[in-house]
Amino acid sequence: MYRHAPWIFASLIMTTQVQADWWIEATDLSQKADLQLLADYGLILQPVNTYPLFWPGIKQDLDALHPSQLTQEQLLAVRRLQQSWQQQQGSFNAKAQIHAASDSDNYKSFGEEFTDSAAARGSLSFQSERLSGRVTATYHSTDEQGSRTRLDHSYMAAKLGNWVLTAGRVDQFWGPSWDSSTIMSHNARPLPGISLSRYNSSADSLLTSITGPWTFTSRFARMEELSAEEVAQGAINNAQVWSSRANIRPLRKLELGFSWVMMWGGDGYGNDLSDWYQGLFRGGALEGHENMLAGYDARYSDIWFDRPVGFYMMATSEDFNRQKYKLTKVSYQLGADIYLTEIKSRLYLEFTGNNAYCNDIEKNNCLYEHDKFLQGYRSYDKSIGSTYDNDSLVLQTGLIRQLENGANWQHKLAWIRLNVDGADRPLPGGNPISRGRSATQYQWQQSYQHLTSYGDLKLGTDLIYSETPAAGEKKWDTRLFVNWSRQF
Repeated sequence: MYRHAPWIFASLIMTTQVQADWWIEATDLSQKADLQLLADYGLILQPVNTYPLFWPGIKQDLDALHPSQLTQEQLLAVRRLQQSWQQQQGSFNAKAQIHAASDSDNYKSFGEEFTDSAAARGSLSFQSERLSGRVTATYHSTDEQGSRTRLDHSYMAAKLGNWVLTAGRVDQFWGPSWDSSTIMSHNARPLPGISLSRYNSSADSLLTSITGPWTFTSRFARMEELSAEEVAQGAINNAQVWSSRANIRPLRKLELGFSWVMMWGGDGYGNDLSDWYQGLFRGGALEGHENMLAGYDARYSDIWFDRPVGFYMMATSEDFNRQKYKLTKVSYQLGADIYLTEIKSRLYLEFTGNNAYCNDIEKNNCLYEHDKFLQGYRSYDKSIGSTYDNDSLVLQTGLIRQLENGANWQHKLAWIRLNVDGADRPLPGGNPISRGRSATQYQWQQSYQHLTSYGDLKLGTDLIYSETPAAGEKKWDTRLFVNWSRQF
């Protein structure tokens, strides 16, 4: 399926009109805070909880605003977003990044791009009216997720009316969380695949008149070639992954998202579109060998005492009980946030519970697991969903502070309970972060990011206290990290 992608793009006619990058990626938490602030005020009318987030609808809303009618914090957010859009203009853009840390990181939250102790990345992108592309090469200090040199985040995209066809490795992040998504995050390496996405979420259509602005994306991807040991343990090699999401904004105060993912095919099974159709509509966990996940999320925003507030939730299910007509094996994410105008900061509180009930009695060891795809919903031993993997409980609070000089502070305090029952599915499944034992962690992370004349510089510290009763361990870990990037 994927081998024909270059011929599809070669058949398109490239024009010379220059545009900005077509989408916003899940690489900047402060930018997400700006988007959410304007959405809470009703100044951005587009759905903002599906990444990649396409620019056209966002830019349309920004251009419709009148600076004289905005408050100071609104105007600063608009200017930062306009500046980000402006920086991405040009027929060709180049970017260099360097990451260094005193240790590797087990977790990868929204806005974070690296988890290993050192990495260097270079990318070259181009945009025209109908085509967009990027070549990215990264050298990592470890080969834990494949080779040290990778072409992740490289892609070719073509505009077909109000739709964009993309081939390559592009990160996705679905849902309203400030930390991690339970169904589709950028915790694992992006899978190679082909996607079709709606370009302008506010474009007129019959559905827009009913749902308000809406986004839709659907993707066919393939997982990695597994090791001989994993295949011997029963994992299915070269599994296929289909994913799809719709995001709507029926009211200014309400945003809804609906997600569906299916693992199917692989070596020894059918991998054609007819097999996908059979698995999606006539198979599933009860009748076939496919591994299905589905979920929904919602965010309600309002203005209380002149301060934007938001309440959000996400539910992700492994199965659907057709006899009782309800989702089963469900993980939940609940959160609330408020923008403190006095200190120009977003304060949030978020809980994630991934210790799903497998049935009416048994609990744990079923989310992101499967009886056929024994490796589970993971790529290179990293969950494609929550960065904390299954059977975990996380309670955290964070503060995202925007400074007038363009810099930002980010703080996070978290209580993390990993592998709550201390048990796992046999290899190659199971929670890889704390395999076979329960652990409790207390985390304090803070970072400072500032754009200098030499590039964008981010400095941070990560302090974690861990208790592992089964091993009798109590220890402190300190991690220092620095990220530098520059666009040319």
